[in-house]
Amino acid sequence: MFAIVKAGGKQYKVGKNTVIKIEKIDGERGAKIQLDQVLMIGEDFKPSFIGTPIVQGALVTAEITNQFRDNKMATKKAGGSSRNGRDSAGRRLGIKKYDGQYVISGNIIVRQRGTKFYPGKNVGLGKDHTLFALVTVQKFGGTSVANIARIKEIIPIIKWEKQHGNQLVIVVSAMAGVTNQLVTLCNEVSSLKTDSELAEYDTALCSGEMVTASLLALELQQQGIDARSVLAWQLPILTNDNYSKALVEQISTSLLTECIKQNIIPVVAGFQGITNNNRLATLGRGGSDTTASLIAAAMQADRCDIYTDVEGVFTADPRIVPGAKKLSQISFEEMLEFASCGAKVLHPRFFDIIKPWPINWLDANIKGGIGIMLDDIAAAIFASVIHYAITFTLIDWFG
Repeated sequence: MFAIVKAGGKQYKVGKNTVIKIEKIDGERGAKIQLDQVLMIGEDFKPSFIGTPIVQGALVTAEITNQFRDNKMATKKAGGSSRNGRDSAGRRLGIKKYDGQYVISGNIIVRQRGTKFYPGKNVGLGKDHTLFALVTVQKFGGTSVANIARIKEIIPIIKWEKQHGNQLVIVVSAMAGVTNQLVTLCNEVSSLKTDSELAEYDTALCSGEMVTASLLALELQQQGIDARSVLAWQLPILTNDNYSKALVEQISTSLLTECIKQNIIPVVAGFQGITNNNRLATLGRGGSDTTASLIAAAMQADRCDIYTDVEGVFTADPRIVPGAKKLSQISFEEMLEFASCGAKVLHPRFFDIIKPWPINWLDANIKGGIGIMLDDIAAAIFASVIHYAITFTLIDWFG
């Protein structure tokens, strides 16, 4: 990992423990300094962040190791200059002036937006175990976690992000078909008309996501990655009592932040919240997308990646209409209209949370390998059903 920094009017490329000679910088030997004019951060010769004009929230820690003298001639108070000049008291001037410092760089820090440095509290979270790395919310839909084999297939996607220093929060749907099975079972035993019946109905439906969250956490643990399941009531995600179509009123992310501090990946059961009466409530169709985007907004995450098994947006569902054409581009308004008319790519409520932004699709030409997104953010592709990611920029939903 490297950074391009500007100091003393010049640019320097630094990594961990890089010694540079900086002119026109103040400080004593041994002093700790911060190089906060970061123009670019990259890895493996590829830029990850490019500043406009600087990368906001980024800095490089450094220490002054020595001072150097310039060979400029000393100046007499009376004017003129001479290597052997003397001051008004008759003392030889010589070459005494320190003109710069030798500096050794330390950690490259990307600070999460809206956060402050609290030594002892948020130290140790980011790349190189410094402060804040990128926070990414990943949401995996029902087809991505349809069975144990599919769950195993998404592990490389998670591992890639983790190995590249990103902090993760994962949101999951129920396994494909499970929610429909639960709906059928509930309809066999109840007419589902009263609030009490609908509350039990939502409790039954929530179990699908709970099972998936636990299974994915178990598989991550088997792969040597610390992870735990997180349910709506544990955060909590507070909703109104409009069962089956509940609206989220408040999200607490302190448990998720604590998991990240302990290097544990939280796997959140999507689609659900808890009412003021301590009853589980579901968020309606596509509710896991809503859960992921709201958590990302509340945490001020850098990315929210929605994984699906369809390569982009088509004129019709390609699994139903074989001749459906993939759209090369689509506007925010068109995407919202598609969703409002029943397209299953994203839930309409999702668009209340995201900011209009170009949609980046994974290059899926390399099956079972690594796909590079159009914005050079890499993610793993692995499976017989290839997973594609849609990345959005989020507004500050909670003010």
